[in-house]
Amino acid sequence: MQPESAGPSLFALADGSARDAGLKNALKSLTPVDDKRVKVDMEMADFDALVGWIEKLDREHGVDVVEWSVNSELVPGVVSARMILNSNR
Repeated sequence: MQPESAGPSLFALADGSARDAGLKNALKSLTPVDDKRVKVDMEMADFDALVGWIEKLDREHGVDVVEWSVNSELVPGVVSARMILNSNR
């Protein structure tokens, strides 16, 4: 008997959900670290959209941010962010 699929990979989940959250243009790189973690780099991201995306990943998919660096940009409410996401599933 084959094990059930656990759903999309964390890479695919992070990529698709970031685009759905309106962060497509801010997403500069998405790099797998290992099978449970991905590194995300965003530039000129809307802060509220970024926080909403992270909250939704946690609530709906059990994904946590394990490393986080955020810098404000000259435009109010806009940030650049680097983070590592970790899947708990």
